[in-house]
Amino acid sequence: MQKIGTISKLQIQTDRMKRGRSSLEQVYDPAPLREVAALQLLPRGVVGLTEDGGRLLDVHHVGNPNSRYRGNNGLSINILTA
Repeated sequence: MQKIGTISKLQIQTDRMKRGRSSLEQVYDPAPLREVAALQLLPRGVVGLTEDGGRLLDVHHVGNPNSRYRGNNGLSINILTA
């Protein structure tokens, strides 16, 4: 296995980030992004694990009350190079 980078931050999205009724009124609000200590990748979606043992459901997890689950949601990974 070849190392391609170091994980520097894990985060999940707990709710939608676009606010506004129409595309002209929409505003991007990053407040629902939460940094977590670890991730669980499960068939029903991603769960963020907090330092104190808490669990946060990503907005794309089927169990999130405001779920954006579509059955084909992907996982984003951003690799930064120096």
